[in-house]
Amino acid sequence: MKKHKRSRAAISLFLAVCTLFSLILPVTAAEEEGLSYEVIIDPQYEDAGSFSQDLAAVKKNGKWGYIDTEGNTVIPFQFDYAFPFSEGLAVVGTLGEHPTYDGATAPVYFWSILDKQGNVTPLLYKEEGDTEYKQAKEFVDLLDSSAKVYYHNGYVVLGSIMSVDNYAPSLVFDRTGKQVYLGDYWVGYCLNEGAFAVTEAMGGNGLYLDESGKPVLEFSEEAYTRPFNQGLSPLAKYDVEREGFVFGFIDKNGKTVIPFQYQDFYIRGIYTTYQIFCDGIASVKNLNGKWGGIDKQGKTVIPFEYDALGTFLEGLAFACKDGKYGVIDTQNNVVVPFEYTRITSYSDGLAVAVKDGRAFCIDRYGKEVPGSNTISQESYFPAGLESSLTMTPDEIITVIENGKYGFARIGYTQPLPQEGEMSDWAYEEVTQAIQHGLVPADLQNQYYANITRGDFATIVVQLLEVVSGDSIEDIVLEETGKTLEELALTYPFSDTNSWDVVAANALGVINGRGGGIFDPYSAISRQDAAALLMRIGKYMGKTDVDTSGAAFADNASVASYAQEAVAYVKALGVMNGTSETTFSPFDTYTRQQSYMTIWRLYNVMVTE
Repeated sequence: MKKHKRSRAAISLFLAVCTLFSLILPVTAAEEEGLSYEVIIDPQYEDAGSFSQDLAAVKKNGKWGYIDTEGNTVIPFQFDYAFPFSEGLAVVGTLGEHPTYDGATAPVYFWSILDKQGNVTPLLYKEEGDTEYKQAKEFVDLLDSSAKVYYHNGYVVLGSIMSVDNYAPSLVFDRTGKQVYLGDYWVGYCLNEGAFAVTEAMGGNGLYLDESGKPVLEFSEEAYTRPFNQGLSPLAKYDVEREGFVFGFIDKNGKTVIPFQYQDFYIRGIYTTYQIFCDGIASVKNLNGKWGGIDKQGKTVIPFEYDALGTFLEGLAFACKDGKYGVIDTQNNVVVPFEYTRITSYSDGLAVAVKDGRAFCIDRYGKEVPGSNTISQESYFPAGLESSLTMTPDEIITVIENGKYGFARIGYTQPLPQEGEMSDWAYEEVTQAIQHGLVPADLQNQYYANITRGDFATIVVQLLEVVSGDSIEDIVLEETGKTLEELALTYPFSDTNSWDVVAANALGVINGRGGGIFDPYSAISRQDAAALLMRIGKYMGKTDVDTSGAAFADNASVASYAQEAVAYVKALGVMNGTSETTFSPFDTYTRQQSYMTIWRLYNVMVTE
């Protein structure tokens, strides 16, 4: 059966400097017995970015262009600066000159957007009162080398690239390259959950604006806003006693949900989703300078005893205590002992660890991954072991040899879960689901946790690909007549742009909540899980199912929309009750239960 791997970013960048630069992107893995490694594009470039949307920006003879995974030049070497592709577009810069205050000139980057066909469109803005547009530009020596610019939810924000002119408000641009004027505010982050977090340019008052620039939430006191995610936003207010700013969390009505008592926090996807509550936990720094974890109600779930605590990913987070790094889980159990100089966050079961001046990968149990030490140390730490920038392997990684950049393909399959990680009654079927490719690597953890709507969409897509042998892109195109990219770029939901969600929704398998809301982080009830499983089963052709005699004693409690579904999944033997006679429709649904039912549905489909 054909196995299709959807493209992801090819290098995971971990910037361990708290709120300013924490960026975590996913990695993938495939192979057995450790880490395989094969150079596919020889080191030959002066510089290189990571692969994103199947293209990587590389520099040759002083100019940047884009290559594909075969090393073919897709977009010629013609730019002086180049960012990764996202949502089908990339921001690129071309050198020019701009007058300075003393009458001389200085080199600047003129910014444009680039599509995958190589078309270049200037990023144009105009200040209030101007009649003509100007091209966005920045002095070369002022450009922050850590700047990352991505399209997200249809907009790109040049928050770290300030205009060389006296003042260029709201450097936000749409997909046509035109400025979206949001008033005289500084905008540093992407649109999230229908709002831009902005700050007054000459003051400190923050507020939230919708896409038209209309205020949706304002503050009468000095406050610094950050994007919403999962209905919450970190907000900084000035504390007179401390003579500094402290953070708390507000909801979309401006109500304080978590008190103002923190001085820092880690972020996942600072230029995109701006996710702070990862695996339901925010890693925050209290006013005493110690790190711990809180849930969305502000309850302390990880004690404030650490010198550093990364974002939780795959149920794990790096932590620092007494100058040494280790890894803890969401219950504060030590998974990897505190004996390392550094450890990155996990992605698809891998993290990079440093010990005795040597960098290598470890699995989720702390075991060194064979073969990972053969990868150039520069590929993990481009600026040396003390750099804040680290890279963990993805399917395609950047290779640096003798100052030249190339790419290698790696493979890795994380070990099967240990029996104690889930219920005894679930272990056999869950491991079968994993071995048959039905559970993505980044979801092979936290088996007792409730599965979210977004994660359920991901395993649905995985099931469809495995059973059909086709990519989800091909499936969607055949069913809808539109490409998955076309559907995704209509931005059907304001709270997620996951292509798995878009695909499952386009196929009629998973619906939103209405009003452009998908609610990706919420748990699924058992009756909703039954409804989803029925839709998947019927979509894959299992429409003739005898549901007579498949009722439960508590069937009257099942919502009308789920009545047929509960009988359907029971008749198929895909989903049973919580007892022989009860279904418990309102109970939540765990990951281990989800993987079991997906495995059973897979068996129904492939054996008939």
